[in-house]
This record gives sequence, C-alpha cells and structure tokens, in this order.
Amino acid sequence: MLSIISVPKAAATILVSTQSYYRLAASNLLPPPIKISPNRSAIITHELESVIIARSKGADDHDVTP
Repeated sequence: MLSIISVPKAAATILVSTQSYYRLAASNLLPPPIKISPNRSAIITHELESVIIARSKGADDHDVTP
C-alpha cells in the first residue's frame, strides 16, 4: 500500500526545515512533493526512505536520484 506524509513531517524526518526540503527537492536530491489537493502536498514515504537508505550507505549527490 502506498503511504504518504506531509512535507513538514518529511522535513522533520531528515532533520531539515520545510524550506530546505523544498530546496533539496528542487535540486533533485529528495523526492518532490505530489499535489494531494489545491492546498496540500505530500511526500511518498518509500521514495524518501530510499534516499535515506542510499545516504546511509555512503551515496553522494550524484548517486541519489529520488
């Protein structure tokens, strides 16, 4: 089953601000938010987890593509 979390919760998960999350997503270093409704965006959990796992194994910016 697909799981999503809010952008602020995703940011808190990786210990960055919400603004930093958006900046890193724009740089293709984190999964981009998906539009849930006109005023709500979310992050697909397994995509964020994939980036976290890759980073924990030593992947650098060039190796990480959400």
